[in-house]
Amino acid sequence: MASLLCRIYPIILHFEFFNCLIIKQIVEKRADISLFQEGVLNQMIERSGGVLRDLFEMIEVTASSALFKNKSVIDQETSDYSFERLKMEYRGMITVWGEKEAKVSTGDLYDKLFEVSESSTKEFPLDDTMFLLLSCLAVVEYNGKQWFDVHPAVKSILGSIDMGRS
Repeated sequence: MASLLCRIYPIILHFEFFNCLIIKQIVEKRADISLFQEGVLNQMIERSGGVLRDLFEMIEVTASSALFKNKSVIDQETSDYSFERLKMEYRGMITVWGEKEAKVSTGDLYDKLFEVSESSTKEFPLDDTMFLLLSCLAVVEYNGKQWFDVHPAVKSILGSIDMGRS
């Protein structure tokens, strides 16, 4: 039986265009933003790439971490911790299990990530590799004129690894 693949687009907003204000308004509906040290929430929004699921997951982790450490505000240290956890999640998702049977390999995924990251046009065909990266949000498709970019957490991963690239 053939499986039906449905692309479900999460709510993704281009944070540079909206200058973080719309996303901040969404956060204000769910959290007391006075509990964030100055600049921390804006940085978290940027690090989320506009992916609300990732932003709220980071907020949850930072709040729990701050509470555990008896801090009265969400500071840079707890924000950095949540970003490292998010990066760890993405590292685990950018893996092809059963590479022998698959059409793409983990190396193919990283090659495409570097290509998207380094591209000036940010326009790509939706091939198998791109579809896999979009489905785990390692690559994010932005609204308006269709364009793609690597999620900020994944960009950070790419910056810290050496894949033998020249």
